[in-house]
Amino acid sequence: MASKPTSSKLADSLALQRERLYVSTDGSSTFENDESQAPLPVPSLQRTLNRYLDSVKPFVTENEFAKTEELGRRFENGVGRQLQEQLLKRANDHRNWLEDWWRDVAYLRNRSPLIPLSNMAGAFGLFEFAKNYKGPRSEYAAKGLCHYVNFWHLIRREKLKPQKFRDTPWSMDQFRRAFNTTRIPQEGMDELRTVFMTESEQMDIPTNIIVLSRGHIFSVEMCDAQKQPLTTAEVALSLEKIERFCQREPRGKGVSGLTCQDRDQWAQDRQHLKDISRANAEKLKLIEDALMVCVLDETSPETRTEIMRESIKGRCEDRWADKSLQLIFFKNLTVGSSSDHSPFDGMVPICVSHWAHLSTMIDDLNDQPMGPVRPTNLREPINIDFELDEELEVNIAQARTKYDQLADTIDVFVGEFNVYGKEFLKGSQIHPEAFFQIVIQTAFMRLHERPAPTYCTASTRAFYHGRTETCRSCSQETVDFSRALLAGSKPSELSILLRLAVEKFTLTMLECLNAEGCDRHLMGLAIQAWLELGGDALPELFQDASFEKSGGNGKFKLSTSLNGFTPLIGCVTPMVDDGYGCFYSFDQDNIIVACTAFRSEDHSAERFYRSIVDTLMEMKPLLAQAHRL
Repeated sequence: MASKPTSSKLADSLALQRERLYVSTDGSSTFENDESQAPLPVPSLQRTLNRYLDSVKPFVTENEFAKTEELGRRFENGVGRQLQEQLLKRANDHRNWLEDWWRDVAYLRNRSPLIPLSNMAGAFGLFEFAKNYKGPRSEYAAKGLCHYVNFWHLIRREKLKPQKFRDTPWSMDQFRRAFNTTRIPQEGMDELRTVFMTESEQMDIPTNIIVLSRGHIFSVEMCDAQKQPLTTAEVALSLEKIERFCQREPRGKGVSGLTCQDRDQWAQDRQHLKDISRANAEKLKLIEDALMVCVLDETSPETRTEIMRESIKGRCEDRWADKSLQLIFFKNLTVGSSSDHSPFDGMVPICVSHWAHLSTMIDDLNDQPMGPVRPTNLREPINIDFELDEELEVNIAQARTKYDQLADTIDVFVGEFNVYGKEFLKGSQIHPEAFFQIVIQTAFMRLHERPAPTYCTASTRAFYHGRTETCRSCSQETVDFSRALLAGSKPSELSILLRLAVEKFTLTMLECLNAEGCDRHLMGLAIQAWLELGGDALPELFQDASFEKSGGNGKFKLSTSLNGFTPLIGCVTPMVDDGYGCFYSFDQDNIIVACTAFRSEDHSAERFYRSIVDTLMEMKPLLAQAHRL
């Protein structure tokens, strides 16, 4: 066990790291740069088509490519020019011409169940800490929740440090939807609603959280009358009362399971709930406006794979799929999360969870007390018990059955590669993400003997309300390297091909960061065509087989993203039935990889991970050679 001076020194170091990453100490305000950011540009039509054609090459024959190239020329000189002009006009009236379209088309119009098909799941580390914790879960969960609420309070006071990339301010707009946000089901297209405001904008906003356990729903207040966060001890008392209630009472009605249906069915059931009584409508509002969700789960997953599996497809009666953030405390004190993807991208829950991760370590090292219990702050948890009729009771049972059937099709595996990590890669002068994208492609080709169109997340937060662009990381250069490695080519040849593949990825990613990728622009042109010409008259370019073969219309066989340089990891399900999700985090001496797949004879999440490990081992000598150069 570490000595007190050593523990104190480590705690101070972690506190400095937390402050450096997340706390504004120089007077800067969280959202101060947002209104001065450059509008999202509309790329050149010619350059977008050239990028698109380049990305098609690995997936088509010469004859197919020649046809696609001709369609590109006709598009550029014909209807594409007209659509580009309309898009430029839209950009003159919208500082982010894509923002509403992306939110609506990519998310709110999607009718599939949010859980397990689109919510982002996460698995925390600190396994030994949880294993050795001596207190009850109510106390442990209270500590974690208070860390989340402190992050909420940081944003409320606009003290969250504005983020930058290479001295360029990045949009912080997504953090406005981290808390107090929900996706309201509506038939045809959902509505995204947030009631969050900063203190300077509005002092009086909801400060309750929703607690789900054994089919029951509760509301717990997290702030005092002055909107200051409660102490950990005060929150723990509320959670302890909920735990005792759920232990002595039968399982609850499981109304939360309705949120995990397809969106049109949930929209109908939600309206039915409201129609039954005014009280039901008020209870829905209490849930939907709440700060976040806490789940006191019945299961005890131990490994990262088990935690991720429960986080991505756990018991639907104890998940409220629409809420932006759900923090899941399992019976054995391991921790997971689930987040709606509509209001923000993965960096938001990653930042919040990393803040909580560091804060947990700091408090433990400092033997941080749980604070006082002030009688004026003690409020009973509210038991949210909906009034149901026979139809809704039947629908809840059917929702649970359909959900379980769907969840059973999803395969999850999380592994930790411990041979080398960020530190070793640094010596090879290859960016970890560039390296790992090449690894993923090689792993896929090892299993399936063909390249995979790949979605790699790139950020456009350098622009007003920017979110993401698709970095199409499967280039011809990457495929050439992968084939050579699998064929056992000479190290000298592999080194050259690796350098070319890394350079191509680096250039493609840089273009995407500058909002010069091809996917969002092509999407904008397709939507503009749909608005002007109707859905049955889309230009030939978008109906060409090469479009979907290369990943168009969301047909990427590999859905990938860098989760950062921490011990935390998250994931989502694949974009297509015959694809994989692959998400990765780099620590000093290891790489954490989360893989997902839809179960089939040909696709296994663990088998894909094992192929990644084989590739990492085969590439180590090449990296070692780069160290010596």
